[in-house]
Amino acid sequence: MAKQTILLVDDEPDILEFIGFNLMQAGYDVRSANNGREGLELALEIKPDLILLDVMMPEMDGVAVGRQVVKRLGSSVPKMILLSSSNQQHDGTTLQQSGFCRSVTKPIVQSEFLEILLQAVRQSDPFRHGSANATPSR
Repeated sequence: MAKQTILLVDDEPDILEFIGFNLMQAGYDVRSANNGREGLELALEIKPDLILLDVMMPEMDGVAVGRQVVKRLGSSVPKMILLSSSNQQHDGTTLQQSGFCRSVTKPIVQSEFLEILLQAVRQSDPFRHGSANATPSR
């Protein structure tokens, strides 16, 4: 069985390193980008199983990247999780319409975060874009 691929898009090198290391240790193929535009290009090229997107990034924010992924990949949209800081509020309906299955607030608690990611990767259809069962959180 091939490793599942997770695309991590964040402009903070420490976050890329922390999350990337933990996901690789958990057995995932991790690709990363340090801005929204680069993340969008990589998402379209590799079509990962899951995309983790920071909200605030140079060149294109995470929500805009999510919308473009949905627009360009149509029915083959990967699961997407939005990473936000504690002072950024996001409406669950808007996130779902933008293709996100949920959001996770930074700072990240390692054990909780890994469990959220593992659940998202293990799930199939319930986390796909447009599913009535997807429940974004704030």
